[in-house]
Parts: sequence; C-alpha cells; structure tokens
Amino acid sequence: MYFTSEAQNLITNPSFEDIDSCYGQPADIGFDVFEWSGCVGWSCPTIGSSDLWCPHPDAGVEPPWILGFGYQNPLTGKSLAGAFTFALHAQNYREYIQNRLVSPLEANQYYQFSGYLSTNEDSINYSSCFQAYFSDSPTSSSDYLVLPLIPQWKNEVNNFIKDTVGWQFVSGVFKANGGEKYVTIGCFDDSINVHMLNKDPYTTSDIYNFIDDLSLVKAPINVFFPNVYTPNNDGVNEEYAPVIMGIEDYEVFIYNRWGNLMTKLTTSNPKWNGIQANEGTYFYVLKSELVAINEQGFFQLVR
Repeated sequence: MYFTSEAQNLITNPSFEDIDSCYGQPADIGFDVFEWSGCVGWSCPTIGSSDLWCPHPDAGVEPPWILGFGYQNPLTGKSLAGAFTFALHAQNYREYIQNRLVSPLEANQYYQFSGYLSTNEDSINYSSCFQAYFSDSPTSSSDYLVLPLIPQWKNEVNNFIKDTVGWQFVSGVFKANGGEKYVTIGCFDDSINVHMLNKDPYTTSDIYNFIDDLSLVKAPINVFFPNVYTPNNDGVNEEYAPVIMGIEDYEVFIYNRWGNLMTKLTTSNPKWNGIQANEGTYFYVLKSELVAINEQGFFQLVR
C-alpha cells in the first residue's frame, strides 16, 4: 500500500534537480560530487564515489552512458543519482548517499519511505538490498566498506531490483525514535547476508542502482501494544487488545517463550482472552501484505 496524502515530503531535493553545476561523469574515489555540484540537501557520507547524473554539454550523450552499465533516463526532471549498493570487487566496495531532511522526525510517528530504482542493463545478478538509516547527526566514514549500521527501513528481501529499462517502485513503513535529521541510503547488510538472484549462478557481478524521486512522509498509522495483560477475573484488562489503525489486513502472531504460537489476531479477531495461558513473557509480531511494516516486541501476562 502506498499512502497518497498531502503530507510534506521530508526528503530535501528528492529528485536531485536543485544543483548548481553538472559534473557529467563518474565520480572518483573520495570525491563528493553532490557537494561539488551544489546538489541541495545531498552528500556522499563515505569515500565511496556515489554518482550524480545530469545533462552536461561535454558528456557527449544525454542521458550519459555509464561504462558497463548502459543508459538510464531520469524518472522526472533531468537528474538522478547512482551508486554501487553492493560490489564484489575492491574488497566489498560500497557506495551510499545521504540527505539532510527538511525537518526532524517525530518520536513514535510512523513514516513511509519510498523511491524508484533501476539496475544496470548488463547485470547478471540482482539484489534486493536497498535500505535507509535515519540519524540525528550526519554519517561519515573515511573508508569505502559496508557501514556497520542498523537501518530502520529495509526493502523486502524478495523484492529484487530487476528493472533495467524502466523504474521499480520500493516502499515501506518504519517508526521513528524522534529527532532524526539525516537519512543515509544504500546497503548495510554484511556480504554473506545480501540476498542475490543470479541469472548465472557461476558468475558474479557488481550491483549498481540508479535512484530517483525519493519520498519520506508521515504514514496515517497508529499502533499500540500494551506491555502488561492481567486476565485475573477482576473485570479490568481481561483481554489483550492492541490498537492498530490504518492497516486493513494486519495479522498479529502471539508466541510464548518457547516459540509456540498461542493465537493470531486480525480485524475480525482483534483480542486474545488468554484463559489457558500461563503467567510469563509473550512475544508479538505484526505483519501485513498491504503495508510493509516491521513491528515486534513482548508483553507480560500477570494473573
């Protein structure tokens, strides 16, 4: 589900159009082409040379031809970004892009992060690893290896970026801690955990993604899970009833400490009476097919 609303897009310069100068070629290691170009809101947080593609009078073609990766037209406007989100050469080389948000995120507010991706036309491998890490200060590294950070938003592991001609939409929801002012975008998974789809299982290739039209908006979702549940026949708090608003197809799976499924809550079965359950800690996982959301935790059952 994609929430279409009048909410403000908190990504600054979301389609990379607000620039002063066009470099018109791949960026060199350690060169921040976003800063050089005056691309408002954007920067390269590591020495990995993520790219800004734009019309340049000396580039020869429009859009520019990227050696080994072909052409790609911007989704909108005249500019787009590009990065090796996962590279097998140069000791697991990675590239990221970073944005200074329009305003800080609100605590416990759900946000939808989305954008459009395209991969290199000659790729023999596809990856689903495209993620976003939100922080209250800029991310920086003097290296070009994977950033050891835990992203709040992740593209679905089976949603492989396979479109080499057009643009593939990715979207999902996460809950903010509050105060985040920056987002760093790329692949944060360790090499052994990156999900790959191979056209040729005996050959490997680097993953280069074109990126355009990013969005970060408030999601009309409200989720609350009580942390204590007391089914003791006193007429108070007799049923475990999480509050879930804005997700029409939700499923909440409740497990005991041994991982046994106790019940599944849905819109037609929104409460658990737990009559036969023992005291102790229970765990919940919220899932939805329509909304890419990751919500899990635990609560205490007290008699």
